[in-house]
Amino acid sequence: MKHPALPRFADLRDGGLMQRPDFGRAVWTAIEVLILSTVLLFLGATAYFVAQGAGQWLAASIECRGGIMAAELLR
Repeated sequence: MKHPALPRFADLRDGGLMQRPDFGRAVWTAIEVLILSTVLLFLGATAYFVAQGAGQWLAASIECRGGIMAAELLR
């Protein structure tokens, strides 16, 4: 008994599996992948810079509060 996933000889002879590749679909798929990867790259870069800004703000806030606390202790 033949495996159902294997093509029959008639399928090959009729050209069912030997058709020319659909380059239009391949081009659109490549464009979609390019657009999606670009969007993900920009989202990642945005998240990175937001995190950097939040980290700097937090560091400045802690430093400022530490300075205020030190000034109060020196009074």
